[in-house]
Amino acid sequence: MPVISRIWSLDFPVEIKAGMVFALETQHGKMHQWGVRIEEMLIVHEDKVEIISNFPVEQITVVDPMPGYSTLAGR
Repeated sequence: MPVISRIWSLDFPVEIKAGMVFALETQHGKMHQWGVRIEEMLIVHEDKVEIISNFPVEQITVVDPMPGYSTLAGR
């Protein structure tokens, strides 16, 4: 906690304060077929947000790729 999501945050807002640490999760894909989930850790400061996880994009591993995806991705 807290979990901030468009599903319920408009009804149950959370005040974001300095010192809080979050896992910011983004997802993209087609349910039950393919997708990607990227997570960054960040710290809220009085005057900025600091990203404390910086996983090199070059090291992202493709697991169970879609047939033909690599040929489409370069287009």
